[in-house]
Amino acid sequence: MDATKRTGHHLAAALAYPLGLVSGLICLWRFHEDPFVRFHAWQSILLSVAAVAAIVALEFVPLLGLGLAFMVAAGAVALALVLMWRAYRGHWAALPLLGDIATERASLSGR
Repeated sequence: MDATKRTGHHLAAALAYPLGLVSGLICLWRFHEDPFVRFHAWQSILLSVAAVAAIVALEFVPLLGLGLAFMVAAGAVALALVLMWRAYRGHWAALPLLGDIATERASLSGR
């Protein structure tokens, strides 16, 4: 694989993270044949869905819920930035639980 294709491949995987669910779905649609991009797109989708679910659940916690929801949102953004950088550098950076699910959803179990 030449350097230009590899860089584009890594850039596409990194672009799965900035808008979470939306950019993940776009990358899945546009780069459906690329297992590296598919994996990162699924991981981005799962991370954003998990973060939104945690934030919604924390809204029901009195007093501390809003602060904890802000911390979850900030942590999810920071984690997405790290994953974006690692994808751009060509790493299969899998999160503990979400990475396993992303691997399965991207049909990479034989990887």
